[in-house]
Amino acid sequence: MSKKENIKLVSPEDIDFNPDNPRGQDYEDKDFIALEESIRQYGVMVPLIVYENDKKGRPYILLDGERRLRAAQKVKTD
Repeated sequence: MSKKENIKLVSPEDIDFNPDNPRGQDYEDKDFIALEESIRQYGVMVPLIVYENDKKGRPYILLDGERRLRAAQKVKTD
């Protein structure tokens, strides 16, 4: 049985980070800095994947794209 996939635009403000994500948050990592520069120049090229949140918090939880979202948020605040 296949579940229907829906593609839609979601505001980053509606996305909670997944507390089970194994990655750290090293903003000084050279790969993170390169990602940040890429997003600054070209935007986010690979879409984030989220799922609906059925608990308290924002409407969606991030499944894939932790570093992309963090880098995009950092670019936005610079």
